[in-house]
Amino acid sequence: MDFGKIVTLIIGLLGSPGVAADIIKLLLQLFAKIAPLIPTTTPAVEMDVKWAQQALAKLGFDPGVIDGVMGPKTIAAIGAYQTARGLIVDHWLGSETQTKLRMETGGT
Repeated sequence: MDFGKIVTLIIGLLGSPGVAADIIKLLLQLFAKIAPLIPTTTPAVEMDVKWAQQALAKLGFDPGVIDGVMGPKTIAAIGAYQTARGLIVDHWLGSETQTKLRMETGGT
């Protein structure tokens, strides 16, 4: 799921980036509360999250414990990274964020 497209859609539907931003912030707050309750369903997803946590830590963005779980600290670190790199801030490990992380860390 491409959250950048969802953000664009919400802005288009509401006609106001300010209102859309408020709604997105509320959704992200909700997601941050429920994310720790969502189990990692496959080893591949856990590996991707673990890799991203390692990459974020290497670049100075604290994801918390490197455990492969998309918890609140990892979500916050992704958002901080996206902000710092001028990406769409959706706090999600989408393809654009992953590509940028891989470019900066040499894919490791």
